[in-house]
Parts: sequence; C-alpha cells; structure tokens
Amino acid sequence: MERKGLSESLRGYRKVLRLTRKPDRKEYMQTAKICALGIAVIAVVGFLIKLLSSLIQGTTF
Repeated sequence: MERKGLSESLRGYRKVLRLTRKPDRKEYMQTAKICALGIAVIAVVGFLIKLLSSLIQGTTF
C-alpha cells in the first residue's frame, strides 16, 4: 500500500516539474518587490508592538 502511495507521489512531482518554467525578469522583480514589502510590513508591525509594550511598561528599548 505504501509503495503505491510513493509511486503516485513521484508521478505527481514529475508532472509538476514538467509544468514549471523559469520566470522572466519582470515576473521575478515583481515577486521580489512583493516579498520585500511583506518583510517590511512585518518589521514595522513588530517595531510598533515593541514600542507600545515599552511605553506601557515605562521602560526604554
């Protein structure tokens, strides 16, 4: 039973790899910008949480 599941998985992986392609420069840059924006948003939210918690506790960074 497990052997059948493994061969089905490998067939699925092979199918996905055949459909993939290398992104062009425009698509790559768009993905990089979106990722950078997401990282920046997470950093700002983390900073604001740290700032608010330090203000509530009355301490400095």
